[in-house]
Amino acid sequence: MKNKEITDLLISLGFKPDKVGFVYLEEVLEYIYADPSLTLKEAYKKIIQSKEATNRCTIDGSIRNIIRSAFDSGKLMNLNKKMGIEVIEQNDCPTNKLLIFYLIRYIQGLIDNSTFD
Repeated sequence: MKNKEITDLLISLGFKPDKVGFVYLEEVLEYIYADPSLTLKEAYKKIIQSKEATNRCTIDGSIRNIIRSAFDSGKLMNLNKKMGIEVIEQNDCPTNKLLIFYLIRYIQGLIDNSTFD
């Protein structure tokens, strides 16, 4: 399942689509959006089942690296504007779990209300 809105959102926040972590983050968001009862650990397991030679540490580390890159670029701060509240602090790179939580909240409103900007 590919969701253009998720891809476009990630790119607008400074995530680089040529990185492995981008693919993993996109998949995690798609799995959790499709089934909000999934935990992050369960979403990682679904990715592992769909790919060969992948493990939870690889997925987590790859996502952490692209979050750090997007944060360092300053573009990740755009999530604050999009959500209308401060979810990303200026000097504090968010954890995978925290960022995924906020991205899912934003995506739920974005896709469910078709208000992509």
